[in-house]
Amino acid sequence: CGGNTENSEDVWSAFVPYLRARECEFCRKTHPFRENKDLSVSEIERRLGVTLRTTRTVTRDVGGRAVRVITSQVSPRPIEVLASSPSGRIKSVRIGGKVLTALQMREALGLRSSKITWRLSGETLHISSVGYGHGVGLCQYGASGMASQGKDFVDILKYYYSGIDISALYAPSNSMAP
Repeated sequence: CGGNTENSEDVWSAFVPYLRARECEFCRKTHPFRENKDLSVSEIERRLGVTLRTTRTVTRDVGGRAVRVITSQVSPRPIEVLASSPSGRIKSVRIGGKVLTALQMREALGLRSSKITWRLSGETLHISSVGYGHGVGLCQYGASGMASQGKDFVDILKYYYSGIDISALYAPSNSMAP
């Protein structure tokens, strides 16, 4: 979950009362917690079907003659966050004029999570993602960490699924009915 689970409506737009955001200290200690990925601007443009470059035409005086020079450079802000959740996951972005949901961006760019930061350096976008997946509900690493501290499944489920009650659907019988 990248240190926090998500509210259902911040990922899927539907409010589900037992799917509330929770802090999770356990997954921060796991190996796949952070992933760094470098993607070229050309690769991002290809995968998303966008243009991240701006083209300018400038007229310059060269030896007394007016020469038009066409330049192309990567936009200094190739990704604009339109909405994000309280835990820091991106909900929607504008990339090269195209609006994408977090899931669309994650899948197209092959990212583990939508809890990302990035830095543009020349023609390369350095992306760092935290966690793995959408972050809603039970964190598998968190559940494992709680179990290693002696918590049982009821404690774990009640932590990740807010306000739930756990009860048996049937009571096992010790005697056989005639």
